[in-house]
Amino acid sequence: MIEQRASAQQPHTGVWLVLVVAGFIAIQILNHKPEGLPPGPGRGDLVLQRQDLPNEIVGWQCQGFKPGLPSEELLDGQFWWTHSWNYRKQQLDAIVAFDQADWKKWHELTVCYQAIEWKLVDREVISISDTVSVVLASLEKPTREKATLVFSLFAQDGSLIPSPLMGMPMAKEKKTAQPFTKILNSRINFELPENADPSLNAKTFERILQCQVFVPHAKPLSDGEVHDMIELHLETLGHFRKAWLNSQSNLR
Repeated sequence: MIEQRASAQQPHTGVWLVLVVAGFIAIQILNHKPEGLPPGPGRGDLVLQRQDLPNEIVGWQCQGFKPGLPSEELLDGQFWWTHSWNYRKQQLDAIVAFDQADWKKWHELTVCYQAIEWKLVDREVISISDTVSVVLASLEKPTREKATLVFSLFAQDGSLIPSPLMGMPMAKEKKTAQPFTKILNSRINFELPENADPSLNAKTFERILQCQVFVPHAKPLSDGEVHDMIELHLETLGHFRKAWLNSQSNLR
């Protein structure tokens, strides 16, 4: 069962930047050397508009939208492409994002957040049905900032990818803090525990797409608020899968 929480406050200024810089440090984490076309429609990435998600989703109201950036505005070496929406429900502000890269295996998003100094406090897999599961993670910074993350992945053909249950890589503790620019340009090392889930590297897909909901908060969330987050994620996941599959059918 989900444990967490009490009420939330509005996020700090600049929360819109979190998904752009926090979701994808995989190029350093995995020592990835991107090849081929840059992110965007020329690579076959799906271009989304604000209206691709409804103004209201299960009580969440859309507050804004950020499209994927043109290739000339991307960070040097960036191979991911993100569209994000901001939704609000009562005192909660959520970032909903659809992330496209060249992932072919499970992409553990919590590792990317650890790379920018979020501590992974808790991680669990929530089974929605026999075929649907999502990852729910609690994050915290040394400054005592808190956040809750819900994410899941689907494959090129729209099939949902089962979430690994345990054995996630945990970030090595750094002796000194590093500026973000240095993190972007240095290799970050992670250790895979002995009990790591063997399914992490077991299956390769043609392509993997990622959906996430990120909510910063000052106080723990109530069970109801976490439930609302998961509902928002499931609804937006459905919209993203439908848009992706429609785009693929139009290519045939």
